[in-house]
Amino acid sequence: MKIMHVPLGALGTNCYIFHDGQKAAMVDIGIYSDKLIDLLDDNGLSLEYILLTHGHFDHTTGVQKLKEKTGAKVGILSEDGEMLGNAALNGAASFGMEYDDIITADILFSDGDEIAFGGDKIKIIATPGHTRGGCCYLLENEKVLFAGDTLFRQSIGRTDLYGGDMDTLITSIKEKLMVLDDEVFVCPGHGMMTNIAYERENNPFVR
Repeated sequence: MKIMHVPLGALGTNCYIFHDGQKAAMVDIGIYSDKLIDLLDDNGLSLEYILLTHGHFDHTTGVQKLKEKTGAKVGILSEDGEMLGNAALNGAASFGMEYDDIITADILFSDGDEIAFGGDKIKIIATPGHTRGGCCYLLENEKVLFAGDTLFRQSIGRTDLYGGDMDTLITSIKEKLMVLDDEVFVCPGHGMMTNIAYERENNPFVR
């Protein structure tokens, strides 16, 4: 499995594309950009899934346009479905951002759901706290975790927006992520990549 990283939008949201050489999935779309289509075309890839770690505007703006251009299925944890296209809930209004996207989710995930993909499995891990329906996507064989805004390098996601709760977030990280193997590589929603072993030892919020 190969992984590409594309920062998008004013807040530098990390978009990730992972693929097996034929089929691809994307995690979080900060804004729509033609370079996403170019990357797919240049590598001969068919986009199967757009996987959203949560419903905030900086992770979902442009999703519908990308869906319309590729036919990919959009998935999000069920508890965050209400945030899609709702500027009052997804943080856009708080930042004074225009947001009128109407996003249609094709799959509402539950904790523990799995998707077979490219010889691997994508496991959906519910990690509420940043939002009510925050989640991470684990490529089990590759040992890669797409963490969204749940876990950052030496930090964690904010909890002062709609649906956020600090105690819930800390519990999610400790009980769902810190129990993963040391070598699991963490791809966060913003900032630098890290791994579980490093965060277990160096993250002041969870060590």
